[in-house]
Amino acid sequence: MGNKGLLYALSAIFLIVGLAFIGCSDDDSAATPTGSGDTGGTGDAMIGFTEYQEIVQQVVPAAFSAPSTAPGAIDPIWNGGDYPLLGKVLSPAGEEPMSLYSNVERLDMVVEEVAFMLAMNDSTGWVEDSSWAELIELTAPVAIPTAYQSALGMSSVELDHVLKAQFPGDTGVSSNHTSHIGFTSNDTVQTVLLYEKMLYDGNWDSFLFYAYVNLVDSTLDIRGLFYKVEEDAAWAYQIQTVGETDFGYRMSWHADCPDFSLLGCILGGGNKDEEFALRYREFNPADSVAYRAEAEAQQVFDASYAEGTGLISSYSDYLNEDLFYTYDQIPLSLLVSPFDE
Repeated sequence: MGNKGLLYALSAIFLIVGLAFIGCSDDDSAATPTGSGDTGGTGDAMIGFTEYQEIVQQVVPAAFSAPSTAPGAIDPIWNGGDYPLLGKVLSPAGEEPMSLYSNVERLDMVVEEVAFMLAMNDSTGWVEDSSWAELIELTAPVAIPTAYQSALGMSSVELDHVLKAQFPGDTGVSSNHTSHIGFTSNDTVQTVLLYEKMLYDGNWDSFLFYAYVNLVDSTLDIRGLFYKVEEDAAWAYQIQTVGETDFGYRMSWHADCPDFSLLGCILGGGNKDEEFALRYREFNPADSVAYRAEAEAQQVFDASYAEGTGLISSYSDYLNEDLFYTYDQIPLSLLVSPFDE
């Protein structure tokens, strides 16, 4: 395939991802690499990217589907009405863009595309000949923009390479899709820092992912920031493994509607096969100093989302209020790339 044909193929793939995600709306074995496999063009820097969903599904409860009637023992804020909180947090991929499963699916799809690009580079050398993509060996840690350091919990990331692609834009737009993925990958550890900004139907969407996985024991830590111009919506989240069997999760989202603004905040964790707990807080207006006490909720669930039998106090480490993402940690404008510094 020539460079022009490759350009069309890659553009089509990225367009599919854009259409799928932009808009409104148990094996205990080690992680399994996926994607392009060993790519000689980057030496030992990439042996194949991990399927993050595979690890997440090993420790996180199954995707939530709202019951026809909410069980009376559980506050219906969690599982009742048209917009239950469990749906916001753990609905199947594609149903709610802020849900954990949607976030991780998007990460997997974009990383798989980059793996494809790297594999094609090994066989055709298209990156070296391209005017819109470059593969760079990194010699110093990548600095995280100051505005995102608090939410991501780091000031820099050590990576081996970055693939930067600036896809040609429509008439009057120099580029409608920027994709930067920095990575380190060897036999035991994989670290990815992924930035994307996309234009679809006149609206911009941007996100920044950090993902770390130990390929030997499947230890996982994924963090993400999103901002969507069309809906003036934003969110931050983190999912991580805790020990060998548990998970910890947090997510806050900002919505700026015509009549009000809101910041919703979720914390939780536990064991998906036994019990886990979630805690919710709400700020309205979003930048309020105090949360709405009448809207706060916390609940212990069993593996089927029914009421758990454990004590909420047993989950204090997961529900510590200091772990909530706060208003000043949520991006309120298009994200910028840490690789443009």
